[in-house]
Amino acid sequence: MRGLRPLSLLLALAVLGGCLAAPGPAGETTTTPTDAATQTPTSTEQSTVPPGETPLPGSPTPDESNAGKTIDYADLPAESRAAFDDAFDHRVSFVPDSPYVEGEHTVDAASPFHDYEYVRKNGTRYPIDLSMDGELYASYGIDSERVDGDVNGTVVPVSNVSTEVRDEVRWAVENGTHHVPAGKWDSLPGELGGLEHVCYEGETYSLSYIVGDYWALRLTVEDGN
Repeated sequence: MRGLRPLSLLLALAVLGGCLAAPGPAGETTTTPTDAATQTPTSTEQSTVPPGETPLPGSPTPDESNAGKTIDYADLPAESRAAFDDAFDHRVSFVPDSPYVEGEHTVDAASPFHDYEYVRKNGTRYPIDLSMDGELYASYGIDSERVDGDVNGTVVPVSNVSTEVRDEVRWAVENGTHHVPAGKWDSLPGELGGLEHVCYEGETYSLSYIVGDYWALRLTVEDGN
């Protein structure tokens, strides 16, 4: 029996070695997974949509992009609504509020249109244009200042000033200043051009003149969409 011991040992080692070296199923390979950093492509939003294509979700519509430039008809003051309605038929002018100027719409009625490009009425947006290309109107101011002592030049009594401008000069002397409404004088009367000093109730006054020009604003309303 002792002579069998080496053979048994060799057989045991052979069996054990076969287990250790036994290959896996044919065709299979073993790989070790590795982590690799991957980059996710980023999408770039298009600011414009080609003609004929549907805008991407979330893209602003034309109405939304012009929302800040649009005012609702209902939000306009009554006088501005009237001017807008008249502008459907013809361009309307906004003229100074003066008894010497003819016109249906005053300068104040134009104010709401300065900050907008569209007016929305009954669901339709109408492009508008406000331009300073109307008629020219001039207004004048007369300022007076009392003078102590002698003056260089001619001093004219207010009573000797022509009736055309006498009241305006007297009001300027009594109040320190006087505004002549737009449209009353097309230009500064020639007499005032040389009238620098006047006397009134024993006091002497120096006169100065201010000219203000106003180009009338005109409103145009275009077809809506």
